[in-house]
Amino acid sequence: MCLATPTASPTFFLKDVQTGAITRLSTTSDGKQGNGASGFTSLAISADGRFVAFDSDASSLVPGDTLGKTDVFFRAIGTGAVRRVSTSSLHQ
Repeated sequence: MCLATPTASPTFFLKDVQTGAITRLSTTSDGKQGNGASGFTSLAISADGRFVAFDSDASSLVPGDTLGKTDVFFRAIGTGAVRRVSTSSLHQ
């Protein structure tokens, strides 16, 4: 289950319906909240719940994000690894 929240920078969470654990997904790999809105227009979770893809205006989710544009990110839920998958200035 994915839950959105109306914080200063919109973010989203994943709730494990078996354990009740809630995990913030729009963070850096080390768990810090991004500095911009995330998952506001696009969000997808893999069928097995192991991966999530989302859009974000945050420039702090991965090192070197200097485009100043909305990017698409991929997160591995189990490891917390975050990767920017839109890497061109045209976001293709």
